[in-house]
Amino acid sequence: MDKTARLNWLASILVAAVATLAAILLGKSLAGHSSTTLDRAILLPCSGEREIQILGEGVVYSDGSTLHALNDSGRQIWSCAVGADMGFSVSDGGVAAWSRDRLYLLSGSNGSPFYSGGLGRDILSCKLGKTYAAVLTGSETDATLLILERGGRLVDTIPLSPEIVMDYGFFENGSMLWITTINTEGTTPLSAISTYRPGRTMAGNVQDADQTIYRVFFQSQSICAVGTTYARFYDYNGNERTSDRLLVYGWYLTAVGGSNEKPLMVYAPISQTDVTMNVSDVRLVYGGMDKVIRMPFACTALASMDTTVYGVNRQYVMICTAADTHPVTYALPVRADRLIGITSGHSLAVVSGNEVYLVPIQ
Repeated sequence: MDKTARLNWLASILVAAVATLAAILLGKSLAGHSSTTLDRAILLPCSGEREIQILGEGVVYSDGSTLHALNDSGRQIWSCAVGADMGFSVSDGGVAAWSRDRLYLLSGSNGSPFYSGGLGRDILSCKLGKTYAAVLTGSETDATLLILERGGRLVDTIPLSPEIVMDYGFFENGSMLWITTINTEGTTPLSAISTYRPGRTMAGNVQDADQTIYRVFFQSQSICAVGTTYARFYDYNGNERTSDRLLVYGWYLTAVGGSNEKPLMVYAPISQTDVTMNVSDVRLVYGGMDKVIRMPFACTALASMDTTVYGVNRQYVMICTAADTHPVTYALPVRADRLIGITSGHSLAVVSGNEVYLVPIQ
């Protein structure tokens, strides 16, 4: 055998050995993460191009003018005709839907209306709590928040200009309102969290000029404000508990589980989320625990429920609890192009092409 032939033969052996070793390592990796295949996928009667949100054990979606709620079998349980160019939101008090100036406040379980009527001004968004509804009207830099009782009676009007509203909602079992805003008029953006007793007065205010706040938790004794640099904890008088401050610079909060009292905060590196989601390193913060786990496959979406984090890519779902050191990997029965969320019955709601599926994972 000449020298050239011998080299080609050795090169072929080396390539084959490397390929075999890679296959063995991949098999061991999957075996170490308990890889199995999920075998059920329930096709839902909605298009992946439509707005879809999780509602209990199923989903609720818009066909452009009507809202439809589906159960965990994909069967419609109620519908509500809202109007053209409608929007909607799901929160702990039920479902809010709107079209131009017309508002619907609905029971999530059966779609029965707590209120429906015109407000005389176009609606940007709405959240329905257990006691009140908050309705954002106006424009981004000249917004007003209307606070209604669930039956529709106006109890408060809160002008927010020139601040930009980042988020809002209810706490204290729905009896208190919170609003997160940012003011960009000065040389430094100023983030603020304001709390209100609807129909009475502002209850408190927290300001942060060092970072942009984008997530808030209200606990029995404190406010947790998650920003671009720190997660900070304040008492209800606005005083920070500096000993509890958590450095999160370079990480972005992508999902939250657990409870407000003890949330499971799921962070991903900003470098893995800044263009498209391609997350391999997941940071879990839960109580006094703070650790980073490595996903066996890069995730295009992260979600959390209770104390469990779910990482999804097109072929797999990776599941890891706060106590686990390694995720369990399951092969999906359908390709997951987009994750809508996790239902209360622990099913993944995914978009595959233009179709939507519920994939039970229990």
